[in-house]
Amino acid sequence: MRSLAARIALLVSVLTMVAVAVSATGIAVATQYAVDSGLRQRQAEINANVVKDLDEAGKGATSWADTSPTANQLARTYAVRIVITTGEGQVQVDTGSGPTPPLVGSLRPGPEPAQLYVASTVTATVPVPLIALLALIMMVAAALVAIPLARSLTKSLDLVGATVHAIRNGDLGARVDVMSPDEIADLAEGVNAMAEELQAGERRRLQQSADIAHELRSPLTNIRNHLDAFSDGLLPLTVENLRALDTETQRLSMLVDDLATVSSLEEGTLRLHRRASDLAALVDAALEVRRASALSRHISLARAGTCETIDIDPDRVSQILGNLLDNAIRFAPDGGSVLVEVAQQAQTVKIRVVDSGPGIDPDDLERVFERLWRADQARAGSTNRGLGLAIARGLAIAHSGDIRAENLPGGCSFTVTLPRDDSTVCPRRVGA
Repeated sequence: MRSLAARIALLVSVLTMVAVAVSATGIAVATQYAVDSGLRQRQAEINANVVKDLDEAGKGATSWADTSPTANQLARTYAVRIVITTGEGQVQVDTGSGPTPPLVGSLRPGPEPAQLYVASTVTATVPVPLIALLALIMMVAAALVAIPLARSLTKSLDLVGATVHAIRNGDLGARVDVMSPDEIADLAEGVNAMAEELQAGERRRLQQSADIAHELRSPLTNIRNHLDAFSDGLLPLTVENLRALDTETQRLSMLVDDLATVSSLEEGTLRLHRRASDLAALVDAALEVRRASALSRHISLARAGTCETIDIDPDRVSQILGNLLDNAIRFAPDGGSVLVEVAQQAQTVKIRVVDSGPGIDPDDLERVFERLWRADQARAGSTNRGLGLAIARGLAIAHSGDIRAENLPGGCSFTVTLPRDDSTVCPRRVGA
């Protein structure tokens, strides 16, 4: 029997059979013992009465054979067989036939000592066949109840199994609609939640594939157009035109590098080269690299706070800082400001990049870290590749830290948290 319902029904039936068999055996033994005890007590009373009456009848008899009428009357009254023998074993009275019944005792008052034997002709036994029949009826009834009960319990599990099978075959929209006991309902809810996550992940994968194709298409199209223009003589082969072509090539190369970095972060294969580093110096260096572009829009850059040396991969942390600063400068208004705050705590170091930009829609605060995602409202119109924040968070997580985005009155902040001593902490994947 392969089905769960059949196994449950069989289990219930077997357990019921065992329980009924044990109960029936116990009842039969107890009942027989009670009946036998009652019969023994009754037999003792009969024996006493027979001895008394025969002693009385033997007082005036010349032989114990003369007590035969009394013995026959007692035998009929008590439904027993009475046998009286002499001391030598000669039968004087026998109200029945067959082997000699059990010895009761001696008769003294008669003409000579005699032995009295009495056996009851009435027996009582427990109706074992009836008990067996009742047990069989109970087992059949248990089986009739167990089968629909097992089916009702497994019906919901069948629905869950069918939904899991559908999901496994690619139907991510399949859901379980189960009205059942709490345990199975919890299982159904877990399957539905899993299906929701898989479906959402599939939507993100398809969207990301489309976004990657779009991001790759733009520089490739520009490169192809330049090459066609060179080939057709529509565009002169000058240093300026080649520089534009090189810019698109670099853009394509950086996009491929960023995608490779994101992939290695998600797979957990990115290796960090840690060493004691001056975090404040890294912040200053990242600010200095971007100071010219910030000044062109009159955006002020500054750092506040400092900390002791920290065990990190300085190149990767510089990449985190660079991506966050590029994002902050991009969305800060002309004449705005970008401030980097470094704060040392007992177990962690926090780096807070604050800009005076328009902020982020509250619903998008977590989505800003998705790869190739761009805000549609407050920070729309970006020409970046949509990978900077995803890479920054992935690198922070690889350092056993994290990044959190937060809206502020008149701006936005991104806070990087890094452990001060990460020697005992295992790096996590981006999705961990």
